[in-house]
Amino acid sequence: MTEQTAERIALEARAGELGVSFQANIGDTKLQKRVDAAEAKASSAGTAPNEQGLTSNAAVPPKGEIQKPQRQAGSEPFIKVLGPVNGFWRCGMRFDAKPTSFGVGDLTDDQITALEAEPELTVIRQKNAE
Repeated sequence: MTEQTAERIALEARAGELGVSFQANIGDTKLQKRVDAAEAKASSAGTAPNEQGLTSNAAVPPKGEIQKPQRQAGSEPFIKVLGPVNGFWRCGMRFDAKPTSFGVGDLTDDQITALEAEPELTVIRQKNAE
């Protein structure tokens, strides 16, 4: 594996500050264009990030940890969805072997239909979370 140049490291750091997503194998020129576009957008919106260094990313969950909406126990009907151990994406959400609970009002009818129609997922409708 080749060593990264100081310019590349600085470019990746700036991309991180601006929230620009990129793959590790992206070229420097293409990444620079994305960073320039994000800087232009941020400056036109008046929300340019701190130029002195990385801003705190305490609100960003660690890589690999995706926050799932969880419901509190109650009398409202709800849906539990279980996916395969390796995880599975459907309706913009990731499901794995750990159950994910939704109130019926949290999902649209189309989302519920898509989840129930997906053979990789197990959908359980229950009266309450208890």
